[in-house]
Parts: sequence; C-alpha cells; structure tokens
Amino acid sequence: MEKEERTDIKSDSSASDFVRLIWSYLISLQKTSYELNGNHPNFILFDEPAQHSMSENSVNKLLTTICTIPGLQSIVAASFDESDDNFVASTKGLNKDNYNLIRLPKKIISKL
Repeated sequence: MEKEERTDIKSDSSASDFVRLIWSYLISLQKTSYELNGNHPNFILFDEPAQHSMSENSVNKLLTTICTIPGLQSIVAASFDESDDNFVASTKGLNKDNYNLIRLPKKIISKL
C-alpha cells in the first residue's frame, strides 16, 4: 500500500501564490453559480488584492477577469502602493467603461 502524501497549500506555497489561489476560488464560485443559475449574490469585494508584493501583471489579470465576468459586480479597494504608475500598469488594457475609479483623499478619517 502506498503512503498517502499530504500537503498544506498555505504553508507550502508563497504568500502571493496563496492569494492568487483565493482569487481563483472566489471567482470560480461566482462563475459556476452564474452559469448554473445558483444563488451567488454576484458580488465580490477585494480588499488590497496586491498585498504580499503581488506583481502588477497578476493584479492586471485579476482586474481584467472581474471586469469581463457577466453579471458580476465587484469592488476592489486598493492603494496601488499610492502610485499612479502602479495603477496605470495594473489597469492596462481594461475598458474604462467596465469600471469606475473612486479616489479617496489621503486621510478619510479625521477629527470632527
């Protein structure tokens, strides 16, 4: 009898690989539900998806994917390392009609 090998994906992969795995899982749930008339709310919220030093290319692929999924509304809260160049690279090729950019002031919480 062969010995069963087990792996812990979270500890056996890089942080960025694990984050991309989570992205894939969430998007796959929505797409499958949409195609099979399931009960997904067709809404996904990503909070700082580029954390863990995610490459601009990976973020671009995420944004490109979620902008083109039928029936999906998504919110991506991201600072893009407070760099307009990172934002431009991350959104390269996206149809500007498929997303709305909302810029928040540097400090949105302040004394009353």
